[in-house]
Amino acid sequence: MKWLKNLEMIAQDKKSGTCPVCGSENTDYGFVVDDEKTSMGHGAVWCNDCQNGHHISRIKVSNGMKIKDIPKDIKY
Repeated sequence: MKWLKNLEMIAQDKKSGTCPVCGSENTDYGFVVDDEKTSMGHGAVWCNDCQNGHHISRIKVSNGMKIKDIPKDIKY
């Protein structure tokens, strides 16, 4: 998986790292809570330059995770 290192960085340092597709450092990530009761949701990490990214499905969104709208034009 191309984005595995980025996901590890997010978990450890809350930084999204370098894009594995184009090499840009202009990357971001965010999580969306789909069910307030269970705190379950989804997320993504993406490159703002080449618009490639990786979708994270069914994740428990805990306190301290970056809640942010995910752009609609990301290529997964």
